[in-house]
Amino acid sequence: MSLKDMENFLMEDSEEEGALSPQPAAAPKRQKYHGSNPVCMRSGTQHRSIQAPDLSAVLPPGTPETVVNFRNGGVTVTSGVTVGAKRTEQEQEERRVKKKLERVEKKLHYNPGAIIARGRTGEGCTLPSGKQSSCLPDAGYTGLKTHGFEEASLQKLRKLSMSELGNNSAASWASFSKALITLEYPFKLVEVTSKFCFKGPPMLNLLNATAGVYLVSLCVTVDGKQNKHCVMLSTIAEEHAPFGKLIDNHSAMKPAYLEEKDLLRKGAAKKAWKKFVGQNPAVRNASFAVDTAEVYALVSI
Repeated sequence: MSLKDMENFLMEDSEEEGALSPQPAAAPKRQKYHGSNPVCMRSGTQHRSIQAPDLSAVLPPGTPETVVNFRNGGVTVTSGVTVGAKRTEQEQEERRVKKKLERVEKKLHYNPGAIIARGRTGEGCTLPSGKQSSCLPDAGYTGLKTHGFEEASLQKLRKLSMSELGNNSAASWASFSKALITLEYPFKLVEVTSKFCFKGPPMLNLLNATAGVYLVSLCVTVDGKQNKHCVMLSTIAEEHAPFGKLIDNHSAMKPAYLEEKDLLRKGAAKKAWKKFVGQNPAVRNASFAVDTAEVYALVSI
């Protein structure tokens, strides 16, 4: 091969290599930030990435979508609800009402005692009002009405069971039983005192008694002086008194409706009885104690 041929060969080989060699890649264009991706901020010679905050973890449900701007490393909200905004007046009022109801419910839960009725007219019949001497026939009359016996006559029960002679006109268990027989009422008295004094406190046992009507003789001690009195206890579930009720013949004493918590503990039961008896003007603003004496069940025959 001549020298000229050698030069031509080398020139052809150089042209083929230049055609196959890759061209350098073009520099990527810089994209504008539209707020959906992390932002790269320059601080001195270092870079730090700031991620947009998750506002759903801060704002309440239903908050309108917000537009977030980043300025000098801070966060500002240009629309919607500001992060950490205070409650509205309506929300504050609803919160106050809710807290008040919770306090009342808590107080009632830890404050045992029967519920005192608003008046003496909610029992479906006229409650008898009398003195201590007529407390037994009055309690018996209320018991008959609670049993649904509409033919009961308060006047006849008082006349036949109370004595018209002597200084003591109070009725007795025997005289009231005799009055039921004379009037041919289909009921009788059955003494059940021992059933409530056998085990556990009598006051608590009475409130947990089998559904029925009971005439309870109470011993109320006021300033060291003892007084005997008879009241009616019903453990028959009624719509307005699902756990029973206590009724007295004093005109100033309203029926007391028992609550479930009154039936659970000795202390709660005692408070229910004292709250009921405490309505009597004779014991108001005075130190008094209540104990059960005799108990008779008023049962149908």
